[in-house]
Amino acid sequence: FPVTILTLNAEIQELTELLKPIAYKCLGFVDSNHHERLEHATGLSLDHVLSSIIGLPFLGSFGRLCIRCDNVSYYIALHHGMGFGGTEGAKANSMMRLSNILRGYDIYLTGHTHCNDIKFREQHVLDRHHCRELSVKSLHACTGHYLNYDESSSYAATKLLEPAPLGSTIVVLDGAKSSGSKHFSAYFWTP
Repeated sequence: FPVTILTLNAEIQELTELLKPIAYKCLGFVDSNHHERLEHATGLSLDHVLSSIIGLPFLGSFGRLCIRCDNVSYYIALHHGMGFGGTEGAKANSMMRLSNILRGYDIYLTGHTHCNDIKFREQHVLDRHHCRELSVKSLHACTGHYLNYDESSSYAATKLLEPAPLGSTIVVLDGAKSSGSKHFSAYFWTP
């Protein structure tokens, strides 16, 4: 099977063409690990450059968003994610790590592990302003992937990643709240 290697300029152009049509649906762009070597060697962040080209805010390593639906504010933490093993358990642990750093968010979204996983968890966080402990229902989701596993030289195959369905996690915010809990749901969409 022939392997196509693009120049850096061609890669940026191809990514721009893929992302520009959907940029209006996006709220921001977080750092990835895909160009770390170049950034360490030159100081140039291709993620930052690409976010500028397509017109999205660059959120850095940790994206923090507040989305308001009706009278309910949803706090969302984003990170590209890190991989520490190829098993389902290792991937789930990796997905949950963001909540150990940024506590009390409603929704945690990561990628990197190329899986489709959604977990709900209850966190107990301190509300210093009101001197009480709050129970926060949180969603943790790996956002999915679109890697082609069919090619023998594909990224997924060379990293021994188990084939997983292509698709994206969809998070639904309905703007409702009852008994102090915000309403939201998630499901995995496959093309």
